[in-house]
Amino acid sequence: LFNNTGSLIGETGTVALNGGGASAGLFTNLAGATIKFSGGTHTLDSGAGFSGAGTNLIDGGTVNVRADATVPAVGTFALATGTLGGTGTLRVTAGGQFLWTGGTMDGTTGRTVIASGASLLASTIADKDLRRILDNYGILTWTGGRIIGHSTPVLNNYSGALMDVQVDATLFESGDGTEKTFNNSGTLRKSAGTGQSSFNG
Repeated sequence: LFNNTGSLIGETGTVALNGGGASAGLFTNLAGATIKFSGGTHTLDSGAGFSGAGTNLIDGGTVNVRADATVPAVGTFALATGTLGGTGTLRVTAGGQFLWTGGTMDGTTGRTVIASGASLLASTIADKDLRRILDNYGILTWTGGRIIGHSTPVLNNYSGALMDVQVDATLFESGDGTEKTFNNSGTLRKSAGTGQSSFNG
């Protein structure tokens, strides 16, 4: 287990955390560096957070946010394979970005918040599974793969926010029998793809 109550600093290359653990400390990446949660279950407790212009990547592991954790203005949080879960809130601040190329956002009472001025890019052909609340106040761009949904997922596109659909795919394509909700009070735009983009509930 890797338990971090201090500060983990990635200045170059990749730091791979393969065995899980609990953290109330800071994960700091310089530009070009990566901290990778590649195995086990990592719990982010109160006080945990991210800083720096590098990338924090879930690629095979599980990261459970128990309290609030913040991705900074110049930082990147990426979910490729594995799970972002927990009952807390992962907040991407203005200028930060979330790259979602696969994997699962889990935790039915947990939230992923894309602040005004921040962005989320859902790309590649891989399925992405939403099982929590996703609040978009910024720009959500969907360019590839289905966004399937299980366990009563909710996607909120708030006033002043943009969800830009650039793929012929389906939102909330699953047959698990739970209610799936898309609330749009901002702008939903289809700007690419000559076929059909479907929104299921």
